[in-house]
Amino acid sequence: GLLGGARGLERKVAALTAQIQSMMLEGADKAQWEAVYSAEQEELRALASSGQEAAENLGGRQSGSEAWRSERGELGLAAAGGDGDEAKKKKKKGREYKLRDFVLRVSGENPPDEMGFCLFDGETETKWLDFGFVETGSAFVEVEFAEARTLISYEMTSANDEPPRDPSAWILRGFPSGDGSEEVLHHVGETWRGFKARHMKYRFFLPSPKPCKRYRFEFVGVRDRSQANSIQLAQINLNF
Repeated sequence: GLLGGARGLERKVAALTAQIQSMMLEGADKAQWEAVYSAEQEELRALASSGQEAAENLGGRQSGSEAWRSERGELGLAAAGGDGDEAKKKKKKGREYKLRDFVLRVSGENPPDEMGFCLFDGETETKWLDFGFVETGSAFVEVEFAEARTLISYEMTSANDEPPRDPSAWILRGFPSGDGSEEVLHHVGETWRGFKARHMKYRFFLPSPKPCKRYRFEFVGVRDRSQANSIQLAQINLNF
């Protein structure tokens, strides 16, 4: 029956785990793996006997770095503040990098290759990709300079694949100072025809350039939401 099948599967998993352990792990690594595996099994047994309420506090994957697990949503609800509120706040804040000329912030990225800083590395073969766009319907790329600079135009380059992920609508906001005041410098709507090819460059001119310390691209649309699992872009070039 179903129960017998489940038990058989459990035995096969246990045998496979032991086989992998014997082939791949030695010395201190083996001892560490055994300790983690034993703790996980004990936790699962305790949860099985205590019901759903305890299962809601499951700690999540224990192997792998915290950053790696966080990117995959495998830190567990307990680590995310019970209902995931802290994780959501962290995702909303995004990632920050201090580059040569400015500070870069992005809503999200896809490690290890499709990172925010790829937008400014001068290589069209690299790209930035954010899976979080599907969940929130928005994504952002923000640059901040030490002193105000006047942006005249900017150029975007489409990524290497999947046209449905291309940005199709966004707002460019400028922040003249650090007091939080902002101005809408440019707006591209859903009527924009978009990139016609991969690695295509498209330049946009600001109708009324103003000196700003911080510029923020807020993406609110992609070429085909029904087909896109993310938003992506190869390059952003800022022309002052």
